[in-house]
Amino acid sequence: MKDAHDRNANVEVAYLLQQIEEHDGVCIMATNLIGNIDAAFMRRITYVIHFPFPDPAMREEIYRRTIPREAPLSGDIDWAFLAEKFELSGGHIKNIVLSAAFLAALEEEPIGMRHLLRAAVQELKKNEIVVVREELREIKAARQEKDAAPKIQDITNPVKQTAHEIQPHIDPGKKKPKVKVR
Repeated sequence: MKDAHDRNANVEVAYLLQQIEEHDGVCIMATNLIGNIDAAFMRRITYVIHFPFPDPAMREEIYRRTIPREAPLSGDIDWAFLAEKFELSGGHIKNIVLSAAFLAALEEEPIGMRHLLRAAVQELKKNEIVVVREELREIKAARQEKDAAPKIQDITNPVKQTAHEIQPHIDPGKKKPKVKVR
């Protein structure tokens, strides 16, 4: 133990292990950081179920299923674009949809693509997702190719979308923000 934080964490883990051992029923736990679980804890877990990170088709389905049927939607939503460009988990997608719904309600409009894009940018910022210059060049090249031949499907699958790339979709009247690239 190096400091008070380590001691506190060990006390919490010991307490949780004791509660699990004394519990007669089923205990379900979830984590996205399984590598941080220590060996003593893992020995007490009978079954581990791995849920794979959603691929674009799964992400599109998550977007569609997360929005209630009764929710007012505009006709400009490109679910495939959102699923392809934003490589996020189901929890992140849920946050994006909820945030987009609040943005649309604030403006008294149906949920539209600009609300979803704005919410996606906020979610990326919240999770401190950084895009390096090489990725920006790849995205720009892919967009130029797609614009030159709009009927050809983009198969480059850029790694991440950036705020300044989608800003024109959010509010075409605004200037592109200055972006620092690390």
